[in-house]
Amino acid sequence: MTLEIIQYILLGISLAAPIGPVGIELIRRGLKNGFLSGFLVGFGAIFADLTWAFIAYFEIANFITIPIVRTVLWLSGAWVLCYLGYKSFMDYSRRIELEELGNTEHKNSFITGFLIAISSPITMVWWITVAGSMAGQATNGLFNISAIIFGIFLWVCFLSMLLHWGKKFVNEKSMRYVSAIGGIILILFGIYFAYSAYLSITIL
Repeated sequence: MTLEIIQYILLGISLAAPIGPVGIELIRRGLKNGFLSGFLVGFGAIFADLTWAFIAYFEIANFITIPIVRTVLWLSGAWVLCYLGYKSFMDYSRRIELEELGNTEHKNSFITGFLIAISSPITMVWWITVAGSMAGQATNGLFNISAIIFGIFLWVCFLSMLLHWGKKFVNEKSMRYVSAIGGIILILFGIYFAYSAYLSITIL
C-alpha cells in the first residue's frame, strides 16, 4: 500500500514537472514577485486539477465528449493564454522595478493558475483518462488521486522555493527577458489551442 502511494505521488510530480502553460506562468511570477506569487499560481492549478479529477472520478464527464464543448474549452484556453502572454510580453518594453515587485500580482495569481489549468484540454484529457480509470477502485481510487494531487503540491512548493531563491540573482534586464520569452511561449500555447479548436470545428 505504501509503495503504491509513493508511486502515485511520483506520478503527480511527473505530471507537474514538464513545463507547460501553468509552469511558464509560475516561473515568470515566481522570479518576478517571489515565493507567494508563484505558489499561488500552482495552488490555483491544483484546484483545477481537483475539479477535473472530481468530474472524471464520479463519471460525470460525458458532456466533454460533445464536440462543441471541446471547441469552447480549446477557445477559452487559447484566449487565456494569449492574453497572459501579451501582458507578459509587454513587460519587456517597460522598466520593471524589482524592489516593487514583491507586493504585486499576488491577488490574482491563484485565479490565473486556476483559469489556465481549468481551460486546458490537455489537463482535462489527462484527468479523465487517469481518474476515470480509477472510478471503479472505490476507496483505493480516491487515495490514489489524493496521492497524485499531493505529488503535484510537492512539486509546486519545490519550484516556488527554488524560484524565490533564484530571484536574488535576477536583475531588471534579465527579468524583462524572462517576461518576453515567457510571453512568447504562452502565446504559442494559445495559438496551438486555437488551432485545436479550429480542428474541432471542422469535424462538427
